[in-house]
Amino acid sequence: MVGVGQFPKFADQYYGVQEGTDASTLGKLFLIPTAETPVANIHREEILAESQLPIFYCAYTPAFAARPGRRAWARAA
Repeated sequence: MVGVGQFPKFADQYYGVQEGTDASTLGKLFLIPTAETPVANIHREEILAESQLPIFYCAYTPAFAARPGRRAWARAA
């Protein structure tokens, strides 16, 4: 999340989760608002050769977002 510029700037727009009743795990795992967030880190700190391109990925998320007025269904293109 830090590598793609989401944290710490947008940390308040993510839902932190905890594992069971263990409160010490809260804030270590998050529900992500868009699938692009984890996909953007796949080739972080790599230099890709032109022969490797294009690379295609498919990602899915149910779009958990904590921003006011945000609705996943309203973003359908």
